[in-house]
Amino acid sequence: MQAAADCEGDSINSRRAVIVDWPHEHLNIYPVGDVHAGSRAFDEKKARKLAGIIAADPDAMVLGIGDYFEAIASSDPRFDPYELADPITSDGLASPFTAQINEFADIFAPTVGKWGALVRGNHETTVLRYYHTDMAAVLAHRLGCPYLGNSDESGWVLIRMFQGDKLRQRVKVYVQHGWGGGATAGSPANKLQKLMMSKDADVVLMGHHHKTITLSGTVEGINNRGVEQSRVVWGAVCPPLVGKHGYIARKGGNSPALGYTVAHIHRQHDGPTVMGVEQMAL
Repeated sequence: MQAAADCEGDSINSRRAVIVDWPHEHLNIYPVGDVHAGSRAFDEKKARKLAGIIAADPDAMVLGIGDYFEAIASSDPRFDPYELADPITSDGLASPFTAQINEFADIFAPTVGKWGALVRGNHETTVLRYYHTDMAAVLAHRLGCPYLGNSDESGWVLIRMFQGDKLRQRVKVYVQHGWGGGATAGSPANKLQKLMMSKDADVVLMGHHHKTITLSGTVEGINNRGVEQSRVVWGAVCPPLVGKHGYIARKGGNSPALGYTVAHIHRQHDGPTVMGVEQMAL
């Protein structure tokens, strides 16, 4: 897998996608986010299991969708010692951001080399805004992948699928951490559908809501020869690797279903790319 690091754009109004050249017939995209390493609710066992699944998949590519670590310091109004993972160490209290990002990087070390790109989530954005440290950029360096460090916690990945030296297909993936709340499925599903309707993407991936949702729809148009054709757009709200936080419990919420999402892409010799999205339990 070869990824282009030029994703900052030519000007403030020109944003560039990360371009990944993919030589295999099959591609399995694993969006990873909402891990919240350092939180008591973080499920390290399931995170290590997912890292092993990705490492063992020769067709795997990971896209980071944000909130890799809890990122709540003692000076933060949200800080709650009962939300900290055991054991509580002096390093974890004195330098929580470093300790938590190191924990994430160590767990996902077997997947290094398989990351296509990552965006930051609202937890990383809070650290950047108030503590002037971009830990998502540090994580991208540790994982050896491009960083889509846009202020809206989103970005594009263009996957060029080759057969030998011949370019067969291009797949456009839009990654958005997510925003807002909503206890019912309606709010996240509506946000996902809004992105699918407003972005010229083949796959739209979103996190943040700690829910599991898959949507698909068809888009009709014409090709370069003027022939009418339809394509399927897939969208997913990806499940977390964290259970019920205190603030979720205080709102009467339930523990989310932990798992992972896989977007399957199959390169065709001729014709449209075959795609589908699965939500998997851990």
